[in-house]
Amino acid sequence: MLLADRDVIRPEHGVQLVRAIPGSQLMIVPGNHGDYLGEQAASDGDLRTMRTTLPFILRHLDEA
Repeated sequence: MLLADRDVIRPEHGVQLVRAIPGSQLMIVPGNHGDYLGEQAASDGDLRTMRTTLPFILRHLDEA
């Protein structure tokens, strides 16, 4: 699960979900909902968070 510290889903709820799903992982990044995926409306065009997060997402997908 990937979410931001100021996301729609609160970090503590993400922790609860990951604990309930065996083998799941959680990554919490700084920002708002959509920032970490480069969503234009959410990030106001600032793609720094997305560029920082992307290598972690790709590494996770490669390991899956």
